[in-house]
Amino acid sequence: DSAQCISMEKRCDKIFHCKDHSDERNCSFQTKNHYDKKLPPTESDDKTQVNISVTVLDILQLNEKQKMYVAKVGIEITWKDSRVSFLSLNHDSSRNLISNYKDLWIPATKFTNEAPHAKQHIVEDDITVTATIYENGTLNDNDELKKDIIYKKHSITKKSIFAGTFTCYFSNIDLYPFDTENCFLNIVISGEDYHFTKIIPKKLTYKGRTDIARIVVQDWTMTETVFDDGLLGVQVKIKLGRKLSSIFLVTYLPTI
Repeated sequence: DSAQCISMEKRCDKIFHCKDHSDERNCSFQTKNHYDKKLPPTESDDKTQVNISVTVLDILQLNEKQKMYVAKVGIEITWKDSRVSFLSLNHDSSRNLISNYKDLWIPATKFTNEAPHAKQHIVEDDITVTATIYENGTLNDNDELKKDIIYKKHSITKKSIFAGTFTCYFSNIDLYPFDTENCFLNIVISGEDYHFTKIIPKKLTYKGRTDIARIVVQDWTMTETVFDDGLLGVQVKIKLGRKLSSIFLVTYLPTI
């Protein structure tokens, strides 16, 4: 507003470069007429592709008797929405935070294997939504002092952290202590969005502890899966084994 000029790269980068902070105003998005955030951006008969990456941050507790475990999980989903255009995005997507993301369509995910006897329901926290450029934008104003670059080709990413109690099938206990067991995270797109979207597994990362009491995390995988109820989703499988050295020291050595 003071007629001070800055480069376009510094516009809407979450840093105030102008004394009056005008370089960080009107940094938002535009939507097409009749945009409805309740409807997915499906065109013709094609389903909206939703890419999902999962980070297992930690396994906090294992309960073999009740066949459940407590975990903290990071979920990242990415999709495209051609109905939305963004103003003055930064090439560093971490600076493209969408503060009013609740005005956008965002695919809702849910875990279908929440433990039935959990004391507390799954909680979602630390939500951030950002936009990522994948094609150059165009100027939307001829006034040199009011220029903005508008981006129509982009992707939108939502990151959040879930904490909850999930089912863990200890079905090979008769082979103890040489049994291997599996804990799961079953994830689907929920509600009506399920019929208009396709969830695609991308990346799985395990950052949690691998040694939990006398149990060891041996492996982790993520696959596209059709669950027992017929729903298509993504399944994370965490393979567990026994820490044999600890078991033998505690259980068998004292009897020798």
